[in-house]
Amino acid sequence: MFKLKKIFLILALSVMFITKSNAALIGVEDYGDYFTDKNNSLDWLDVTLSINRSYTDVSSQLGLGGDFEGWRYATAAEFGGMLSSVTGVDEGIDGVGQYSASVPEGGYDELVDMMGDTFGIWWQETNGVIFCEGVNADRCVDGDFRQTIGLIFESYNANFIYSATITDDDWLFTNEDSANTAGIVNVNTISFAIGSFLVRDTVNVPEPQSVLLLSIGLVGLFAMRRR
Repeated sequence: MFKLKKIFLILALSVMFITKSNAALIGVEDYGDYFTDKNNSLDWLDVTLSINRSYTDVSSQLGLGGDFEGWRYATAAEFGGMLSSVTGVDEGIDGVGQYSASVPEGGYDELVDMMGDTFGIWWQETNGVIFCEGVNADRCVDGDFRQTIGLIFESYNANFIYSATITDDDWLFTNEDSANTAGIVNVNTISFAIGSFLVRDTVNVPEPQSVLLLSIGLVGLFAMRRR
């Protein structure tokens, strides 16, 4: 009986731990290479997985057997909807060429954690040090400066595509997070700073906490039968 109680306690603590993950974001499940926005039923791929690859290249790899099979480019409206969904605040982005309202510092920290700091990768590849080392050390006393930059679905014209940016700005001078869909990038540009915002419809799978709750219920039933 003591062993069953111990198992029950471990499972309950596990549920508490998982429920607290991404606590500052709403309706988010992080699976490492992608996260699910449960409110909009969309999976978002880690943007760093498509850095240093052009729009032309990535587009050619979305089909059957491609590197990004099952994924597609997110629209500007989906990008803005995701921001509003996971922060619980209407970010005011529903198309291209738009900027979010002022976001208190820390508002996008976890999003950049999940989607990847493409700017930071580019900076280190270009300069051999992380952004807050060397010339920027004095400016980073309040934290770091990180950005997730990725291409989106909408075309500016035949040769240019729009990009979206999520900024985690802990710099001394500004200290405000922000997002926009206002970037314009050549379809053949290759850069470590830029990936692609790729999405897919969420496949309904049991959430980790649901599985654990079911396990707790089964343990409880087994204990009752033992009695």
